[in-house]
Amino acid sequence: MLAKVISIIFEPFVLFPVIAILVALRSGMAGLPFYYFLCVFMFGILLPPTILRYWAVKTKRITNWDISDRKQRIKAFIFLAILLCIDYVLILFFGNLDILRLMQLYILTFGIFYCITLFWKISGHLTFTVINLGIISTWYPQIRSLLFIIPPLLAWSRVKLKRHTIAQTVGGILFGGMMYEIWQRIF
Repeated sequence: MLAKVISIIFEPFVLFPVIAILVALRSGMAGLPFYYFLCVFMFGILLPPTILRYWAVKTKRITNWDISDRKQRIKAFIFLAILLCIDYVLILFFGNLDILRLMQLYILTFGIFYCITLFWKISGHLTFTVINLGIISTWYPQIRSLLFIIPPLLAWSRVKLKRHTIAQTVGGILFGGMMYEIWQRIF
């Protein structure tokens, strides 16, 4: 039960809104533009892939919410890539450089993640959690040591739920760390 709760809390589609809202607020977005961003984010960016994934599970096009079967991931990720490109266009309308940079990082990470998925299955939960925790720890260094507990705990939950092997969780952590370093240097 604990493993399932941890896995849900750190699901990339749960963390993405949190980090996006933090980026918007930290960039100074406020008032009406912020509310527009929330609406576009919720209805244009977050809900479409969530509904699509829900439908794919219900119609048995994918075996489970985590898309554990690597071959199913490849097809599902093509649709997700298309949605990410549409999301990027939606984000362009806000003219917010910080949110654009976050989307660019996510698109770059997703593109490389997709290429890895063609050959091996690493943990997307851990990849995006490590990136997001890295960003948060940069902004809030006073809680950095607390954040280091999360990746091993999440890795345990993914292995316990039989969604990944230990090697796949380590791969997700290392890839997420690499992408966070790219964010530090480029974005």
